[in-house]
Amino acid sequence: MISYTIYLIDDEPSICKGISFALKKLYRIKTFADAESAIEFMQKEMPDLVLLDISLPGMDGIQALERIRYICPDILVIMVSAYEDKKTVVSAMDMGAQNYLFKPFHLASLKAAIKNAFAPNSFYQTSAC
Repeated sequence: MISYTIYLIDDEPSICKGISFALKKLYRIKTFADAESAIEFMQKEMPDLVLLDISLPGMDGIQALERIRYICPDILVIMVSAYEDKKTVVSAMDMGAQNYLFKPFHLASLKAAIKNAFAPNSFYQTSAC
């Protein structure tokens, strides 16, 4: 039984399609090409976890993380980026991101990061917002 919903926010259709296909048997996946539409949808349905790309059209991933934290401070967020910028990584982690993965990443790494975020003994737990 699928019990968790994940929002994938990434403007690369191939990334959304690949991750959705790989995770669809484990989680409910909703994809968004920009942060604004995902945040708007959060007003109707809150996910358990957000996979959030840094480089997005409009609102970037750091701005989106800040907005998502405002809406729901305890939501699980894993940042994803093709660029390894230490300042951005530190900023995202300071804002409460659970993990930060660099593209291209192995599917096993993504699955492990998600599993660890949802682990019962994880410091980070999902909560109702």
